[in-house]
Amino acid sequence: SYPTYSAYDKLLSLTVIPVFVAAVLGFAYVIQRYCKPEREMHFRQRYFSIFLLLAYILLTTMSVALFGIFDCDNFDAKDRSYLASDYSVSCNTAEHTGYKVYAVISMLSPLGGPIGFPLMAFALLWSFRGDIASPEGRTLQSQIRHRRKSEQLKPLSFLFDPFTPSNCYAVCIDCLRRIGLTGFLTCIPDVGLRCTTGVLVAMLAISEKLASRPYHDSLTNSIAVSCDMGIFG
Repeated sequence: SYPTYSAYDKLLSLTVIPVFVAAVLGFAYVIQRYCKPEREMHFRQRYFSIFLLLAYILLTTMSVALFGIFDCDNFDAKDRSYLASDYSVSCNTAEHTGYKVYAVISMLSPLGGPIGFPLMAFALLWSFRGDIASPEGRTLQSQIRHRRKSEQLKPLSFLFDPFTPSNCYAVCIDCLRRIGLTGFLTCIPDVGLRCTTGVLVAMLAISEKLASRPYHDSLTNSIAVSCDMGIFG
């Protein structure tokens, strides 16, 4: 018979493999720093930027997998319930309780965790809020150019570069939107309420983008709003 690939296997692969990749990145950084110590700052910026990009890409997928461990369907009066994403997994076992604890811990991970990554992003932006939110320059374009020239900010540029200085925490808001429209919805057992919550989150996201216009490129603002509206299509 073929080996089964359960929701538990998916959860473990989504949480363990990225840690292994991050460890490889860290090892590569150490090797390159040892070989060329004069370029240590360059290597640190490069690998930290890759780490942030990897964590951001994983955010939605990990949110769905982690929150999905708590989404169980009840079937009969004997209180038997099974995981909604995998009916081969019973929710009434000690093993499942252990995986729920593991999921909660994994949510705190900065490597794509729905709690850990937004908190890490906020902490990093807060640490350099002066240079990011109030850069030198009289015009918006000069402020953006000044931020991009900063060697200190280069490793974090992925988090703030698309946004105006006054919207330096926009990536954190976007993370909450992505989590709210994916993994978080699986925690709501009633399907009607789940749909209503999704619509409300989408409407709030659209309203926020229309009010703040977070991107410094006007075309990007229009595309972002259009993409959010596409949810209702």
